[in-house]
Amino acid sequence: MAIPAPATGLLVFQIDSTIGFFYFNGVSWHRLSTEYGGWKTHGNAGTTPDHFIGTTDNRPLRFRVHDIPAGMIDS
Repeated sequence: MAIPAPATGLLVFQIDSTIGFFYFNGVSWHRLSTEYGGWKTHGNAGTTPDHFIGTTDNRPLRFRVHDIPAGMIDS
């Protein structure tokens, strides 16, 4: 069942087809990360050279601890 004119930011849990949480960004639906996606706090196995943590827009990667700047990686 399609949702006519969904609001931007609408979050749904789909139980047919591809099960999972999806949100509408104002243009299209996107699935939220699954337990298999993203980087795990205990490490990841089976990574490839295409997997990385970082930015793709020539901006530094910044770290914070308790919302206090704690480091930065820049080129």
